[in-house]
Amino acid sequence: MDKEPKKEKKDKKSSSREKKELFAKAYIISKFNATEAAIQAGFSKKTARQKGCNLLEDEEVIELIRKEKELLEEEYRDKILSAVDVLVFLSDVVSGKVKDAVLAFEGKNQVIIQKEPSLKEKLEAAKMLAKFHQLFTDKVSIEGVATIVFSGEDQLED
Repeated sequence: MDKEPKKEKKDKKSSSREKKELFAKAYIISKFNATEAAIQAGFSKKTARQKGCNLLEDEEVIELIRKEKELLEEEYRDKILSAVDVLVFLSDVVSGKVKDAVLAFEGKNQVIIQKEPSLKEKLEAAKMLAKFHQLFTDKVSIEGVATIVFSGEDQLED
Protein backbone atom coordinates (compact mmCIF):
# COMPACT_ATOMS: atom_id res chain seq x y z
CA MET A 1 0.00 0.00 0.00
CA ASP A 2 2.94 2.35 0.61
CA LYS A 3 4.22 1.77 -2.92
CA GLU A 4 1.15 3.21 -4.68
CA PRO A 5 1.50 6.79 -3.35
CA LYS A 6 5.19 6.72 -4.32
CA LYS A 7 4.20 5.63 -7.82
CA GLU A 8 1.73 8.52 -8.05
CA LYS A 9 4.45 10.88 -6.90
CA LYS A 10 6.81 9.54 -9.54
CA ASP A 11 4.13 9.88 -12.24
CA LYS A 12 3.48 13.43 -11.09
CA LYS A 13 7.20 14.17 -11.20
CA SER A 14 7.62 12.74 -14.71
CA SER A 15 4.48 14.59 -15.82
CA SER A 16 5.99 17.80 -14.46
CA ARG A 17 9.25 17.08 -16.33
CA GLU A 18 7.30 16.36 -19.53
CA LYS A 19 5.41 19.65 -19.20
CA LYS A 20 8.67 21.51 -18.70
CA GLU A 21 10.10 19.88 -21.82
CA LEU A 22 6.95 20.72 -23.79
CA PHE A 23 7.09 24.28 -22.49
CA ALA A 24 10.74 24.68 -23.55
CA LYS A 25 10.00 23.45 -27.10
CA ALA A 26 6.82 25.53 -27.37
CA TYR A 27 8.64 28.60 -26.05
CA ILE A 28 11.08 28.45 -28.97
CA ILE A 29 8.34 27.70 -31.53
CA SER A 30 6.08 30.49 -30.23
CA LYS A 31 8.90 33.01 -30.75
CA PHE A 32 9.57 33.27 -27.02
CA ASN A 33 5.98 33.83 -25.88
CA ALA A 34 5.81 32.30 -22.38
CA THR A 35 2.01 32.45 -22.10
CA GLU A 36 1.47 30.70 -25.43
CA ALA A 37 4.14 28.13 -24.58
CA ALA A 38 2.46 27.37 -21.23
CA ILE A 39 -0.87 26.80 -22.98
CA GLN A 40 0.82 24.53 -25.57
CA ALA A 41 2.45 22.59 -22.72
CA GLY A 42 -0.98 21.84 -21.27
CA PHE A 43 -1.44 24.48 -18.60
CA SER A 44 -4.77 26.25 -18.14
CA LYS A 45 -5.38 29.42 -20.16
CA LYS A 46 -6.35 31.14 -16.90
CA THR A 47 -3.00 30.46 -15.26
CA ALA A 48 -0.79 30.30 -18.37
CA ARG A 49 0.63 33.81 -18.04
CA GLN A 50 1.76 33.34 -14.44
CA LYS A 51 2.87 29.75 -15.03
CA GLY A 52 4.91 30.83 -18.07
CA CYS A 53 6.67 33.53 -16.02
CA ASN A 54 7.37 31.07 -13.21
CA LEU A 55 8.74 28.47 -15.62
CA LEU A 56 11.13 31.02 -17.13
CA GLU A 57 12.71 31.35 -13.68
CA ASP A 58 13.04 27.57 -13.18
CA GLU A 59 16.68 26.46 -13.57
CA GLU A 60 15.66 23.17 -15.18
CA VAL A 61 13.50 25.00 -17.75
CA ILE A 62 16.24 27.54 -18.46
CA GLU A 63 18.59 24.65 -19.24
CA LEU A 64 15.96 22.91 -21.41
CA ILE A 65 15.41 26.12 -23.40
CA ARG A 66 19.16 26.54 -23.83
CA LYS A 67 19.43 22.97 -25.15
CA GLU A 68 16.47 23.49 -27.52
CA LYS A 69 18.10 26.64 -28.89
CA GLU A 70 21.38 24.77 -29.37
CA LEU A 71 19.60 21.98 -31.26
CA LEU A 72 17.84 24.51 -33.47
CA GLU A 73 21.06 26.42 -34.14
CA GLU A 74 22.89 23.18 -34.96
CA GLU A 75 20.14 22.09 -37.35
CA TYR A 76 20.08 25.45 -39.16
CA ARG A 77 23.70 26.50 -38.61
CA ASP A 78 24.37 27.15 -42.30
CA LYS A 79 21.10 29.08 -42.70
CA ILE A 80 21.05 31.35 -39.63
CA LEU A 81 23.13 34.53 -39.53
CA SER A 82 25.27 35.01 -36.47
CA ALA A 83 25.04 38.22 -34.45
CA VAL A 84 28.30 39.37 -36.03
CA ASP A 85 26.90 38.69 -39.53
CA VAL A 86 23.89 40.87 -38.74
CA LEU A 87 26.06 43.71 -37.41
CA VAL A 88 28.32 43.55 -40.48
CA PHE A 89 25.28 43.61 -42.78
CA LEU A 90 23.78 46.63 -40.98
CA SER A 91 27.14 48.40 -41.16
CA ASP A 92 27.32 47.66 -44.89
CA VAL A 93 23.83 49.12 -45.37
CA VAL A 94 24.80 52.32 -43.54
CA SER A 95 28.01 52.68 -45.57
CA GLY A 96 26.22 51.97 -48.86
CA LYS A 97 28.17 48.79 -49.65
CA VAL A 98 24.95 46.80 -49.98
CA LYS A 99 23.13 47.31 -53.26
CA ASP A 100 19.51 46.55 -54.04
CA ALA A 101 18.36 45.25 -57.42
CA VAL A 102 15.65 47.56 -58.75
CA LEU A 103 13.60 47.35 -61.92
CA ALA A 104 13.91 50.55 -63.96
CA PHE A 105 13.07 51.78 -67.44
CA GLU A 106 15.56 52.93 -70.06
CA GLY A 107 13.33 54.30 -72.76
CA LYS A 108 10.85 51.49 -73.43
CA ASN A 109 13.13 48.75 -72.07
CA GLN A 110 13.05 47.39 -68.56
CA VAL A 111 16.43 46.96 -66.92
CA ILE A 112 17.64 45.92 -63.49
CA ILE A 113 19.92 48.44 -61.85
CA GLN A 114 21.91 48.27 -58.63
CA LYS A 115 20.76 50.99 -56.24
CA GLU A 116 22.31 52.12 -52.96
CA PRO A 117 20.07 52.06 -49.89
CA SER A 118 18.00 55.20 -49.47
CA LEU A 119 18.72 57.65 -46.69
CA LYS A 120 15.67 56.30 -44.83
CA GLU A 121 17.01 52.72 -45.08
CA LYS A 122 20.48 53.83 -43.95
CA LEU A 123 19.01 55.69 -40.96
CA GLU A 124 16.99 52.62 -39.95
CA ALA A 125 20.12 50.45 -40.08
CA ALA A 126 22.05 53.10 -38.13
CA LYS A 127 19.32 53.15 -35.47
CA MET A 128 19.58 49.37 -35.10
CA LEU A 129 23.36 49.58 -34.72
CA ALA A 130 23.05 52.45 -32.22
CA LYS A 131 20.54 50.45 -30.22
CA PHE A 132 22.90 47.47 -30.17
CA HIS A 133 25.76 49.67 -28.98
CA GLN A 134 23.44 51.42 -26.48
CA LEU A 135 24.42 54.82 -27.80
CA PHE A 136 21.11 56.55 -27.12
CA THR A 137 19.87 55.14 -23.87
CA ASP A 138 18.67 56.85 -20.73
CA LYS A 139 19.27 53.69 -18.75
CA VAL A 140 22.71 53.02 -17.36
CA SER A 141 23.89 49.52 -16.62
CA ILE A 142 25.94 49.25 -13.45
CA GLU A 143 27.39 45.94 -12.41
CA GLY A 144 29.09 45.05 -9.17
CA VAL A 145 28.56 44.45 -5.48
CA ALA A 146 27.29 47.22 -3.22
CA THR A 147 26.46 47.50 0.45
CA ILE A 148 23.27 49.34 1.31
CA VAL A 149 23.14 51.09 4.66
CA PHE A 150 19.88 52.44 6.07
CA SER A 151 20.33 55.32 8.49
CA GLY A 152 17.68 56.26 11.01
CA GLU A 153 16.28 52.75 11.05
CA ASP A 154 16.10 52.79 14.86
CA GLN A 155 13.87 55.88 14.74
CA LEU A 156 11.10 54.17 12.75
CA GLU A 157 7.89 53.28 14.53
CA ASP A 158 6.43 49.78 14.27
